[in-house]
Amino acid sequence: MANTTLALYFDPDLDPETKAGIRQAFVVALCDRPLWAVTRAFDAWVKTMQRRPSPGEIGILADREIKPMTDELARRQRDQQEREEAERKRREAVVSKDAAAQIMARAGFTPGRMAAVARAPMAMTFAEAERISEAPPVQHWTETADPDGPEMAALRRARDANPHVIEARKAQAAALARMAEREAGGAA
Repeated sequence: MANTTLALYFDPDLDPETKAGIRQAFVVALCDRPLWAVTRAFDAWVKTMQRRPSPGEIGILADREIKPMTDELARRQRDQQEREEAERKRREAVVSKDAAAQIMARAGFTPGRMAAVARAPMAMTFAEAERISEAPPVQHWTETADPDGPEMAALRRARDANPHVIEARKAQAAALARMAEREAGGAA
């Protein structure tokens, strides 16, 4: 490219060693740039200039060709560093278990209160949750009813007629049959 471009303009009568030195100066000045950028730089020079280029001028044009790539690489590196810095700050912001326990205690989220909320999830305040959780548990009517009484008989009849219960019982029986087959096959 240097030979062709230099031949397009006034070529002073120089000895062969000097001409070779000029070409060598182009090689030295441009060797660290990609070939595609150097080619574009020579093309841009030929299209717009009216004199012979110097190695530095072609280098400047090649750098302009590379600039969008280097800018993008620098942007990506900055973005990566910002992500790493944000992740580092996030990790450093995590408090220890002891500090978290102290924060929770200061805010009133003690284990007793949390247990009360778990036992009374519909309570509107901590006080209400604690009052409900401290009250003796209310037994379900099935726990106090006579197992052979009319209420339990009615419950069993209702369950036997419920299509969802019927399907669930069929699925359970099928699962038990499959398990029995597997166990029988494994024992043989």
